[in-house]
Amino acid sequence: MKVQQVVPTERELDLADLDAILESGDRALRPFDDAALAVCRDLSRALMNDPEASNHPDLQALAYWMRPSEIERLRERHSCRSEPGIRTMPRGLVFHLPPANVDTLFVYVWLLALLAGNRSVVRLSQRAQQQSMVICRLLNQVLKDQPDDRVADATVVLKYGHDEEITKRISLQTDVRVVWGGDESVCTIREIPLPPHALELTFPDRFSMAAFDARAVLALDDSERLYLADQFFNDAYGFDQMACGSPRLLVWCGPQAACAGAGRKWLAALLEVVTRREYRVDVGVALDKKAYLDRAVLDHPVSECFELANELAVIGLHEMSDVRGRFCGGGLFFQVYIERLGQIVPHIRRSDQTLTYFGFDRTELEGLVEDLSGRGVDRIVPIGRALSFGTYWDGFDLLASLSRYVVVE
Repeated sequence: MKVQQVVPTERELDLADLDAILESGDRALRPFDDAALAVCRDLSRALMNDPEASNHPDLQALAYWMRPSEIERLRERHSCRSEPGIRTMPRGLVFHLPPANVDTLFVYVWLLALLAGNRSVVRLSQRAQQQSMVICRLLNQVLKDQPDDRVADATVVLKYGHDEEITKRISLQTDVRVVWGGDESVCTIREIPLPPHALELTFPDRFSMAAFDARAVLALDDSERLYLADQFFNDAYGFDQMACGSPRLLVWCGPQAACAGAGRKWLAALLEVVTRREYRVDVGVALDKKAYLDRAVLDHPVSECFELANELAVIGLHEMSDVRGRFCGGGLFFQVYIERLGQIVPHIRRSDQTLTYFGFDRTELEGLVEDLSGRGVDRIVPIGRALSFGTYWDGFDLLASLSRYVVVE
């Protein structure tokens, strides 16, 4: 067994050390405790000012999200839950199992658990990438500089492989387990028992798409179309298109001629952005994409299939089709033409997460939500915000889920 504790100290652990950590908490933090607020403030500043962190846009987005004004907004919203006779309290120990391919995700959910007053154990994969290590380095530095050590006592970040015994040991002490990953990984973790009172939040495989009003895209001038493509690049090409909110299907709405014309103009703008921003697909992904394209022609009602560049390939569909499941990423998109946005409703599944959009008004989008009636889609956001984290995620209010509500009559 090899467990590395990377926050709040760098050391190797044995099982006795791990047990001592799990049993040491005294629930000393209150919701939105001053000690937690100070760590959020200082970590945000550290991320903004660190030379290495400044090279990673996702770390800068994290720093912006946890700035004091945003945390104060969360506190105000959380306090609105309180009413006479109801006390909001922490749940206890939260065990986080974040995905290896989205480096910053564990910080958002750890932060929400901390603000709710909880202790946390975070398990990082041995495949955790550079951004995760930058965060851990800065978090250690911030915790070391705090006059109040309660947040350090309430935060443990471990790095270990797929060791069921360790995961089981932590799970049996857990009040909330938060699991992110593919369907198979989530099901494997769910087989590991929890205490009877514990809550489990799972975030398995998700599918996302982008919808465009074709006539609205045609009405854009060249600079506006490039701006839209630049925003879409942020949605799709971050994390090599493998993030849960990254669009894989482009839905063009309007007369077929308008859809075809808007698609051509917009894809040309997207290619220009991809080239300017110097996105590159590595050899392994490129080969996988070639094989995926060949297979897609056999599996789906494909009308056309073309590559504008190694970093941008399109598979046109005759009609809406289920293109969920295994995906190669790296700038491959399905696309389909439909007359109106509401035609997607019969094809939506519970695993569908984010719909990014351009050219639709609020009335049409709210009508779509009513028509879906819980069938699927948890987020409808403008293009450019697919990867923006929020406290409402996959249909959960995370801050509420990480809190207990105690009745005092």
